[in-house]
Amino acid sequence: MTESTEAKLTIDGKEYRVADLPDAAKTQVQNLRVSELELQRLQAQIGMIQTARNVYLKALKAALPVEPPLKH
Repeated sequence: MTESTEAKLTIDGKEYRVADLPDAAKTQVQNLRVSELELQRLQAQIGMIQTARNVYLKALKAALPVEPPLKH
């Protein structure tokens, strides 16, 4: 018995072999893959920016005076 390495995808509970799809569907599969990769990249970037924001906030809090200035 050999392991199958053919690409498959499941849409709405139905499994399809990518190799058997019409060219128009294969194009959309590729578009979907590119979109998913871009979403992953952007989510990683958001995580980095949120981390930087937290560091900046911590630095701001450390730079503030212990007592807020009084209002006049």
